[in-house]
Amino acid sequence: MIFYLFYAALGRLFIFLIQKSPYVRWVIGLVSRERSRAFLEELFGCDLCLGFWVYLVLALLFQYANVNVNVLDIPNAPVISAIITGAITSFIVHVFVIGWRDRFGTFEIGG
Repeated sequence: MIFYLFYAALGRLFIFLIQKSPYVRWVIGLVSRERSRAFLEELFGCDLCLGFWVYLVLALLFQYANVNVNVLDIPNAPVISAIITGAITSFIVHVFVIGWRDRFGTFEIGG
């Protein structure tokens, strides 16, 4: 359980750092096609979308290090298990962040 909480917190830290990184904007600027640029902007701007990929990679790395963070431990399908873990964790953390922002965030009223 403690490894799963560490996994979720580490993934959220990576999501935050990736979204704040100026290199992401630089990479998006290198893309020449408008549709691809819009796709990358949406991917890196969405906590849930980017979170899935971050948590998927982290789940695969944790499996490689023999640390079990999988929500469903399917013995003969470690990649499918990592995909399910990444999707569920991304959703849980996304809902938690939305609640945190709603409860403790500031709202600006005006026009």
